[in-house]
Amino acid sequence: MVIDLTPEDENPVEATSCADEYVAGWEVVEGDDCDRASGMAAASLCAAASQGGVWHDLDFPETLRSIEGDDKVLSQPRVDVAPRCRCGQEAGRATVSSDTPNKGRAYWHCGKRRCAFFAWCDGGSGSRELWKRLAWRRPPSSVPICTDYGFSAGDINQGKLGVCWIISALSVVAERHDLISRLFADTARSPNGAHGISLFLDGVWQTVVVSDALPTTADGGLAFARSCDALTGRQTLWASLLEKALAKSYGSYVSAVGGQIAEALQVLTGASTLSINIPQGNFTLLERLWTSLERWKNADALPMGCATDNETVEGLLGSHAYSILAVKAYPEGRLLRVRDPHGFSHFPAVCPLGHVIARRLGGSGDECDRALTEATRTGEGRGTFFIDFAHFVAAFSRVDVSLAWRDHHARSIPCNFPRKKNASRACAPVVRLANPLKHRSICVGISAVQPSKRGSWCRGDRKKSYKPGDISLVVTTETGVVAASFQGAEVGNHASSCVFELSPLQRCEICCYSLGRNPAAAKETDGQEFFLRVTADAPLRLAAGSEEATSALHAALVSDWSPPLEPPPRRDVVHLSDGVSCVVCMFDGLVAVVARNASAEPVAVEATVFAKSAVARSTDAYQLLESDKERAADYAKRAPPDQFRFHWPAKWKCFVGSKQIPAESKCLVLVVARSGVQWYLGDIDCRIAATSPAEPARYQSQQSSIASWAKKSAPDKISVVRGVFAPAPLGRLSVEPSASRKRPRDDDNDDHHLKRALELSLHDSAADDDAQLRLAIDLSLRQQHHKESPAIVVLDEDDDLRTAMQLSLQPQQHHDDDDDDDDDLRRALELSAQQF
Repeated sequence: MVIDLTPEDENPVEATSCADEYVAGWEVVEGDDCDRASGMAAASLCAAASQGGVWHDLDFPETLRSIEGDDKVLSQPRVDVAPRCRCGQEAGRATVSSDTPNKGRAYWHCGKRRCAFFAWCDGGSGSRELWKRLAWRRPPSSVPICTDYGFSAGDINQGKLGVCWIISALSVVAERHDLISRLFADTARSPNGAHGISLFLDGVWQTVVVSDALPTTADGGLAFARSCDALTGRQTLWASLLEKALAKSYGSYVSAVGGQIAEALQVLTGASTLSINIPQGNFTLLERLWTSLERWKNADALPMGCATDNETVEGLLGSHAYSILAVKAYPEGRLLRVRDPHGFSHFPAVCPLGHVIARRLGGSGDECDRALTEATRTGEGRGTFFIDFAHFVAAFSRVDVSLAWRDHHARSIPCNFPRKKNASRACAPVVRLANPLKHRSICVGISAVQPSKRGSWCRGDRKKSYKPGDISLVVTTETGVVAASFQGAEVGNHASSCVFELSPLQRCEICCYSLGRNPAAAKETDGQEFFLRVTADAPLRLAAGSEEATSALHAALVSDWSPPLEPPPRRDVVHLSDGVSCVVCMFDGLVAVVARNASAEPVAVEATVFAKSAVARSTDAYQLLESDKERAADYAKRAPPDQFRFHWPAKWKCFVGSKQIPAESKCLVLVVARSGVQWYLGDIDCRIAATSPAEPARYQSQQSSIASWAKKSAPDKISVVRGVFAPAPLGRLSVEPSASRKRPRDDDNDDHHLKRALELSLHDSAADDDAQLRLAIDLSLRQQHHKESPAIVVLDEDDDLRTAMQLSLQPQQHHDDDDDDDDDLRRALELSAQQF
């Protein structure tokens, strides 16, 4: 269901029933709109059945093209000499040892197993020769879609296609009968072979009709995903039909190769998904992660998956997706039950901690306990294994969670990107949510879903050069910012998402921004459409919001909010002069510089950012900034090496933005957003401009026309009247003091900090000497902390240490107790030197 929003003037009130009428202007979000897809599926199946006889899918024919898409994409030259991998190293040679049709075939791989480089030594294209030998066959009518025992995670095997991200998601969704069963219009075999599958594609539920003709090998077995009943071993078709529906949606089977579990979970459940980068080495965040995993799996039964990075760790495959089947804490320790979609795993079925727990259990307990005991006894787990939490966080890099609560409520809200040549980067409309309940909070997940780039090279409904745009999310309440997502245009992840909680009778505003680039080669040339997906664990209300977009963005950039399960975004305060400072906000895929002028005179501020695979906007926001090529080339000569080496590395770019900041105001000066996989951030510099920048005439005219544009693009539905780069009232700066630092007033201003520390340590002998000593050490350590930052321009730390030692040797004006102060000074310098 797609909701049109209208303005509201009333406050939400407690509803006695979810079906009761609500105040005018508020829509009721109750139930999942997947139910409406069932009607579309029935209509599509009726149309297929009206053809009579066995149904043949002309849109996805039983040919080689439906498997590999475009013949040209998979062709590769013969490789006789070891090539260079993506790391720039000489590739290693190995032979396929698994029992597949490619057994004994030689291939090239990354010599250090760091990148995902792969090529066949004979010049073959993946499994191209295998594809040619495949035949399309319809299984006998005696093979059911599923048996009376239903669906199970142990039913599925991945097959010969690299779709581990889909199979891993299917495994955990299959554990929830309410989620998996609604994907099928009918679980009985169709006489004419047409089956309707409901999938959440591009932000809305769609019905995909596929035939039961499937690719098979020479021995008659299914070539790709296959399923069988875990109890009886009887073959079933539900996994094969779901995989074929996804392949048809993406244009071919090969188009479905490679992806993220979060994408598959959203396609299968329609719920917002949450992706969490495992915080390595942060004990507090790891404890929060375990608590969340335990609650999500045991209390909420949310589908979850995990993935490894490029490196192979402890017998687990690199760049591979796994399913999380169980999370449980025992007196001896904490265990997770994980499944490999291949149906087998090189990781031991039970970790040493599991053996200890199994001996105590003795075969009793719940399903997880019994599975642990059985795996300990047999040493086999059919692809599942038990791993303790400490090894889990060391081996895996990411956890994906689908917020599909057992009684979840979801809607899709159509939104539009701002026009390319408009200074306002706020998307329309602003959305307001309200919790109508008096006695409980509501957990809400939101995702900004764009059309997927997947399969654009071989599907007819998408241009080959299509690229998703940049969407950032900010959620505010009367107490401030509660959640935000700044990712940039991340390739391979088409949905920005975040999760938050609404207290009883609380309201929030959701603002979407496109601070980087708009989608490229989309259906619409301007104002492209996307969907804001809202998922909640209880019924809620929504309407058009009234939040002013500029203030919401500024609040998200300079306030001290942080995601609950990941490290907080880094914010540095750079002091330029009395009353003038810049807040440098660094997120995962975006950097923003906000200037604050607390003085009585206007000040011109200039910000410079060096980055790779990035785009930028500044005051003249109707167009992207051009890179200063000369400064970028000079910086490339002295820049540190990238963390990852690519075969064709991206070039450094230099973005410079300047803005005249009125008195008692703040303003967004520069935004640099990710635009590709080689995103890499270099140095950032903020300074007071030598001359005041002139406001572009185009910018001035754009500011006056934003309101009229809003009425044309979404009449009576939005209240955005200012551009995000327009000045705003100064307000309060809530960045932690530990993130603050001063900008050098001259070339050697780092000396000023250490000299100030020395002065404080000698200031007053009557004061507490220990307090003065702690302050001196703190200032020295803070200076060192900022020197470790790769993003702020600083002097060499050795020079600072030498300066401190020279200052300590200069004659000082002491008080009566000279000897005590000298001892304290020497101690401060020794401790500071140890920290350096």
